Amino acid sequence: MPRRIEFQLDERDYKELEDLKKLSGAFSLAETIRNALSTYYWMVEKTQEGYTIVAEKFGSDSRKIEPILPFRPKSNEQGKRL
Repeated sequence: MPRRIEFQLDERDYKELEDLKKLSGAFSLAETIRNALSTYYWMVEKTQEGYTIVAEKFGSDSRKIEPILPFRPKSNEQGKRL
């Protein structure tokens, strides 16, 4: 069953959301948020698995490693990385 959520954005964040909708070709702001959430979930999951997410420009021999997320890998009670 779908759940409804409501939240407020300041003008800058709302403009970024509208811009992202246009850039991505999404049909609605809700679709934009769902797509962003899926991407964010994937990024967090991969980061916690120890992967580094990189930005690579096509046609270039160089890679730019950018720490995109401020997350650390999950750890168990003994402090060991999962």
